[in-house]
Amino acid sequence: MSNIDIMKRFLAARQNIDANAKALYQCLEYQRDDIDAVVLDMDNLSSIKTILESSELSYYLLDIENRIDGEKTNNLVLIYPNEQREIFFGLQDELSFGGRIVEYKDFSYSESMAMKDFLKAADVKYIASADNDGKIKFMASEKDEEIIAAALRNVQDEIPGNEDYFISKNICWGHAIEQASNVINYDGGPAFIGREGGTGGIKLDEYGAVVMTTKGSRFISRNSKDFDRKVVNAILNDIDGASAPVKVFYGDIVNDIAGDMTRRAAKENVKIMTKKQALSELELESLPDFLEIGKMLEDVDGYSEQKKEALYSLTRMVICREQTLEDIKEYKVSKADKQKYMEMHEEKVNAFAEKFGEKEILIGDISKEEERRDDR
Repeated sequence: MSNIDIMKRFLAARQNIDANAKALYQCLEYQRDDIDAVVLDMDNLSSIKTILESSELSYYLLDIENRIDGEKTNNLVLIYPNEQREIFFGLQDELSFGGRIVEYKDFSYSESMAMKDFLKAADVKYIASADNDGKIKFMASEKDEEIIAAALRNVQDEIPGNEDYFISKNICWGHAIEQASNVINYDGGPAFIGREGGTGGIKLDEYGAVVMTTKGSRFISRNSKDFDRKVVNAILNDIDGASAPVKVFYGDIVNDIAGDMTRRAAKENVKIMTKKQALSELELESLPDFLEIGKMLEDVDGYSEQKKEALYSLTRMVICREQTLEDIKEYKVSKADKQKYMEMHEEKVNAFAEKFGEKEILIGDISKEEERRDDR
């Protein structure tokens, strides 16, 4: 007996006592339409029932028991006619959160990142998205309003005395988003967008994007789903565009900067050499200047593969560090100031977790991250 037949028999047995079961049975019996099934959060059962009872959706809730490795789990499954999908979509957020949704708007990027840390510490479920004006908004359940209000107060308390940190992060993020749009839509040849210190970058061409850092590499095809979103995420996260100004180059110079950043290298998960490794490979004591790098690139065909990788790694570092972004430079925050803010923020987040959640959050050591990024 097929799953459809089992479902028809189940609904048929209940159609005389439940109008929704009858409607769903008829959908299957007369093949008027398919039935959609969605797994919901069993912990929100009471709220889900209240939401569904006041809706126009023809539905049935199933409590399905599973046994995996001897352990029993229960899944709450909502079934409804496919023809009523629009009605379901109108209820989807409320069903997911188990109640009425409240929207919180007008967060800057830096404020939203601090806010996320507090909400995660309290295990609050939320959806964050960007408005057309670049402001971030949060959606969360009405039942979490008290926690969210407390998180918001914490973020507001962090800003005085740390204005430069918040402004710098917003400017870097805005710059990264703008440059991401430019390189993704550039059709005049290859483009390269690099980490501030040149120890990682992304090469884009008509085939896609090669992302390469000291941790590894990967290829994002132009034909892949959500190509733009994946590249933006790589710029913000893999090359730290959300925290430091990225550097962008177009045209022939990209071949000198990223000659080793190929799809084959990405397939093999090749790692970019660190500054120390590259200097050692080329038997140099310090970074060469722009003219010295140019002369070395003229002889690159005579280099071994290892030395080529070292030269390209140093070239990215020299050229990225040579490029000065005057509009952003004046807003740059020192490593010490970043560390000071992060230590204060981590302390407040962990105190928040003790009050509203169950887990300790480790935000990270900025000084160590800076060392990894610039490899100085």
